[in-house]
Amino acid sequence: MILFYREFGIEIPNDDGEFIPEDWYKTDPERYISAIKQFSNKQVSINELQPLDLAYFAISRNIITHTGIMISQDRFVHMSPKSGFLISKLERHWKRRFKGAIRVIQ
Repeated sequence: MILFYREFGIEIPNDDGEFIPEDWYKTDPERYISAIKQFSNKQVSINELQPLDLAYFAISRNIITHTGIMISQDRFVHMSPKSGFLISKLERHWKRRFKGAIRVIQ
């Protein structure tokens, strides 16, 4: 994701400068979403999505730990630890886990 936005001249940090323990989401579940929202204050609903929006998802325990970059109104690219680079459709599985998006490029 960092390299993707860099192509547009947008630098997105790799971390928040603090040590990230393996189970960070248990002790600070808001950490990931707080970092995402620092990139932009333009919140986008699921009905307003457009290419290059940064969508975020709660994979388990309703804690946001996953992001993707929209490439159309209903498809996004993201990384999976098991499968690597993926293009997924924002339906059923992902729609249920969608928690919001921000417009990084205005």
